[in-house]
Amino acid sequence: MDDAGAIPRRVQLVSQGKLSSLLLGTAPTRKVTRPNGHARGAASKEVTAKPGNLIFESGDRVPYEQLKQSMLELCHDMDLEYGLVIRKLQDLNAPRGGSRMFLYGGSGGRGSALTIPLEVYKIYPDGREVPVRNLEFSNVTVRILRDILQTDDRQYLYNYLIGNDYEMPVSIVTPAILIEEMELKRSEEKIKKPPLLPSPLADK
Repeated sequence: MDDAGAIPRRVQLVSQGKLSSLLLGTAPTRKVTRPNGHARGAASKEVTAKPGNLIFESGDRVPYEQLKQSMLELCHDMDLEYGLVIRKLQDLNAPRGGSRMFLYGGSGGRGSALTIPLEVYKIYPDGREVPVRNLEFSNVTVRILRDILQTDDRQYLYNYLIGNDYEMPVSIVTPAILIEEMELKRSEEKIKKPPLLPSPLADK
């Protein structure tokens, strides 16, 4: 049972690239009039619709190496020297708040819908991978989901807490995805240099 007393059931939110349903807590909508078991809350907390397990599936799945090749072909068509692979994002529960995986050809910040990319690599046609540092997304919203071209055939699991609340765990299962275009920029935050000398207390 969910936190409103309804029986949870699987809900397909998107079908063929179109929104087909919504998670429903206790308040019905024009299109979804019956609860579907996704009301979550706790003592002294509002009960609202939240995911528990969010699973992304694709009908166009290819091996990861083929996904990278598709990215490089896209870069060639767009006259770009390299593509970017993002292997890790800052955790949602970190101070600036997931670890998701994206691939895209082409070129955030505080207004971004994604957290800071921690592991970014330039991928060249000859197979070279060159790390890139101090980047952030710029003006990235959920609208980029329209530009997903392909996914790989593996699944990756990411667990996090909604609002850093230990009573609100969520699991996301997703493949690596190829996105046609996203905007990144150099971070305005300065990278802190390590101290020249170790702390005198380090060996104590």
